Amino acid sequence: MGKLALTGGHKIVDRPIGSPWPIHDGREKQALVKVLESGQWGKTGCPIRCPLYASTMDYAAVRCPEAERIHATEAVDIYHRFLLGPLADMDLILGAMRKIRDHVGELRALEAQ
Repeated sequence: MGKLALTGGHKIVDRPIGSPWPIHDGREKQALVKVLESGQWGKTGCPIRCPLYASTMDYAAVRCPEAERIHATEAVDIYHRFLLGPLADMDLILGAMRKIRDHVGELRALEAQ
């Protein structure tokens, strides 16, 4: 698959990909503003203000160690808007992921420097 772009190889994705997000018009904007100004999130207000909890939830204090470890060491983040593009964009993303997989040893060596 060639060298990594980081070490002088060519880029797999060499153009903007995906679609602008969110896709909306004035109706969605008005509906969103109405919900935001109401402070009502669903019928009960959950999860922001939820009468089902004994106290206010502090989501900043929630920890999921295994999910956090996997995210930090084994995952690739792809923003939603990139997945809204045409099939050709998906092929570029897949090609980039394959290149990462094929060069994982080289990437780990670079990280260790």
